[in-house]
Amino acid sequence: MSQKSSCPYCGDSPVNHGLAYIGQTLGVFLDPLLSFIAGRHNGLFSRFLKHFNYFYIFLSTKMGVITFGKNIDNATTGRSKLIWQEAKQRGIEMQQLIIYGKPLEQYRAKVKLKNSKLKWFYFESLPIPPHLPQDDYNFIDDKVYLKKVLSRAGIPVPKSISVSNKKQAILAYHTLQKPIIVKPRVGSRARHTTVFINNLDELLNAVDIAQKLCKYVAIEEYLTGPVSRATLVGGKLVGFFSGFSPKITGDGISTIAELILKKNKNKPDKVDDVIITKEHNEYLSRSGYTVNSVLEKDKTISVVSRTGRFFGGETYEHLGDIHPKLKEILEKTKNAVNVPVVGYDLIIENPEINPDNQKWGIIEANSLPFIDLHYFALHGEPVNIAKYIWDLWE
Repeated sequence: MSQKSSCPYCGDSPVNHGLAYIGQTLGVFLDPLLSFIAGRHNGLFSRFLKHFNYFYIFLSTKMGVITFGKNIDNATTGRSKLIWQEAKQRGIEMQQLIIYGKPLEQYRAKVKLKNSKLKWFYFESLPIPPHLPQDDYNFIDDKVYLKKVLSRAGIPVPKSISVSNKKQAILAYHTLQKPIIVKPRVGSRARHTTVFINNLDELLNAVDIAQKLCKYVAIEEYLTGPVSRATLVGGKLVGFFSGFSPKITGDGISTIAELILKKNKNKPDKVDDVIITKEHNEYLSRSGYTVNSVLEKDKTISVVSRTGRFFGGETYEHLGDIHPKLKEILEKTKNAVNVPVVGYDLIIENPEINPDNQKWGIIEANSLPFIDLHYFALHGEPVNIAKYIWDLWE
């Protein structure tokens, strides 16, 4: 079983490595700097960028470079489609920006703020009212910087160290509890992330992989459990989604490859097959197995670190079942990261029991969270996060 891919470490969302490297490396410097400038000047810099963007769109429209589409089926992501559907239900006119015939993840909606007339507002995927604080968006994509901010506020995070070369990586490795995880300091979708590292050879290989996308690499303590997404709107927890990695259980007879074939035959309809790639082989190797290993009877293992339906795992939306203490801690983050909409990725074994009795932590934040995760989970009651986002305008 194999899957052709331009890059085995980008998962299902490959990016141009050269462009990503430039953008993510610069982001390590620019994101905190922009946040500092915005804080010193009370948001003036952010407002300048917004007005410059409006001028660029106006000029491009007059030149015929940009046109506006009204077909909701052309929405670039499921996230934006849910926003558009909710806008239509509320009678809000929404259009998509199209440049040279190509639909973008940029939109505009005709809305009315308090004490103002109806006018077009431009946004990327998620419509955030301009009067709400947004300066902290400048730093939350930086995984190391974010953890420092959250840690100062008493929010649990794994220990994370930023390095830019292998000598620094080795020093960091010796200060952290094993196993560890290595990832680009800036980036998303778990691209070029290596988990369950237990020796220096694995570490150095992981640094090479991560530095394909960013010069600066985060080396962190490895937390065990499903990857969950806590989405907050207006400082309130409105969705809690958990994604599980594909697992198999041994019978003492079958190889891991054979167990994966059996799993694929008996999976739910909405779950994709597990397709063995280089990433799977390396993950199994770090766990002490190969695809030809016979898995011990009743032994359950993950076959890759990636989670969710697209990788052969399962997903749950269980907002109503999480422990009230966990909800309280997550909503406390608004005191440290003051933004209207944010999706926190966290690792916790069981979000339904007291978090004080578990080792857990927030591993990163998403400034443009995929709100469709909560709506299309395999199990649980769907949550329409788009409703809460449009409520911010009222």
